[in-house]
Amino acid sequence: MFRAVDYPDENLLALYIGGTLTKADYQGVVPTLEKKVQQYGKVNAYLEYQGIEDVTLKALWEELKEDVKHFTSFNRVAVVSNDNTLVKAGAALSSVITPSDVKHFNPDEKMVALQWVRGENAVASPRTVDVYSS
Repeated sequence: MFRAVDYPDENLLALYIGGTLTKADYQGVVPTLEKKVQQYGKVNAYLEYQGIEDVTLKALWEELKEDVKHFTSFNRVAVVSNDNTLVKAGAALSSVITPSDVKHFNPDEKMVALQWVRGENAVASPRTVDVYSS
């Protein structure tokens, strides 16, 4: 499952990932990402990792294509996950090898992560749009 929640009134896209990832998941999320990139140039993203059980080969191919295409499309990325060493290392590595500012947060820091990804003085958007759910 890969689900996007759009914050239409601000430069923020929340992504939730977990379970089994399929190509259809990407087909639901990518158009919203594309729209945000077109509107803002660089997108702020909140990514909540809920554990991946399986990834289809077609989903992996979509991920690789989108990673290359959007290598410079992100400004700040807040990654929220449990104390998963691999996810934390991935967030740290991403911050070094991409032009994005990437930070890892624990699940009890979700609000802090949202504040950080928006910028220190940001106010929460009163409206969100769930754009895809599998």
